[in-house]
Amino acid sequence: MPHCFQLDYVWRNLNKLCCICCSFLMFSASLAIILLGFIIVKPYIHVIEFRNATCSVVEANYKPQSIMCSCGESCHSYFPCLQVSVEYTDASGQKLQGLLHDNEQIAHKGSPCSYEVCSSRESKNRELVSLYQSFWGSVGNTYSCYYNPNLETEVVREKKFLTRHIMVAMLIPSLILVFGVVILVSTYFLAKHFKRKNNPKRLEDTGGVEAVQQTEFNQNGVQNPAYSGADEYI
Repeated sequence: MPHCFQLDYVWRNLNKLCCICCSFLMFSASLAIILLGFIIVKPYIHVIEFRNATCSVVEANYKPQSIMCSCGESCHSYFPCLQVSVEYTDASGQKLQGLLHDNEQIAHKGSPCSYEVCSSRESKNRELVSLYQSFWGSVGNTYSCYYNPNLETEVVREKKFLTRHIMVAMLIPSLILVFGVVILVSTYFLAKHFKRKNNPKRLEDTGGVEAVQQTEFNQNGVQNPAYSGADEYI
């Protein structure tokens, strides 16, 4: 097999492998961006305008029915729904009350519960919710919180995600996506250049010229007498 066709075979396989790897990277990065958008970015945007205040617990009750939750594949459990009502003073000095949510993810879901936990063991869920109540749901407790100026009844105890968390979370998969696109485009143009350079028709034309040159000159680089005579005749 000619050397050029061996190179063409190797190049095609490398090109195919590179395209598959880049496509996988781009798909994974796109999926990560979508998932992070739902899990982190949307809850972050939901509470971005919330303002800081000092909350005081005025009431803590349990709903009559427990809440069902998913604890994994083919796994469902229940946890008691604790509702903590807090009082705070807004920027205008007015005292308001609202339902406390532990963080922005629970608030974004619109959960009726202040705290959510989902272990496969219901007894552990009850224990964790009771522990949460003792820290953040005891009447008279005061702590820092955030309230929604557009909906006074919505309050969160803490913001889990800061701006730097969002930037890092979105930057990494975005860079991977851009890197995959650059490599894929570069591979395409390199393959196009290689194909044009090793075009069989071009190689045949080049081979014909070389054959003429080899017949005109011998192995020592001396001009063939027949061609020399022809030149003199001309």
